[in-house]
Amino acid sequence: ARAVNNHDGSIHVPIVCEDITELKLDENLLGLQKNILDMVTKGVPIRNILETLCREIETQSNGMLSSILLLDRESRLLSHGAAPSLSEEYRSALDGIEIGPGVGSCGSAAHYKKQVIVSDIENDPIWDGYRHLARAHGLKRISPDQVVVFFYSSVAIAIGVEFILRPQCISPHEEV
Repeated sequence: ARAVNNHDGSIHVPIVCEDITELKLDENLLGLQKNILDMVTKGVPIRNILETLCREIETQSNGMLSSILLLDRESRLLSHGAAPSLSEEYRSALDGIEIGPGVGSCGSAAHYKKQVIVSDIENDPIWDGYRHLARAHGLKRISPDQVVVFFYSSVAIAIGVEFILRPQCISPHEEV
């Protein structure tokens, strides 16, 4: 900034500010991508890679909990991949569930092969069979900016799903 003398003798210092939040987020995501690719090329076990991915997403997502479930294509069962901030009890309860409509957000998303957004776990029918589990762990909704990622094999079959939970209830249209 450079000081400017005004006509009345006062000094004016113009300051220009720019919001670089988006730029920093992009830099962080590129750094995460590089880190994950480095881990893959070094042969780090997949569970460690998935755990790192979840932790980084949680770090950048202000209070969200991230989990990755893997899909066995033959049995259509989900198994625990990574969920660093969810309890062992919660992870164990999801381990081995069969995908299908009405099997929570993850089971439904894996079944339909598309994103499923639930604004309120307490009242959404796809959570009927799992609501007690979510309630016991203080989980209220699936994030509106939820990331549901399907990992595809060479024959384009979903082999995994990631979901992000938020402990409080927020409308899918609210800003987080």
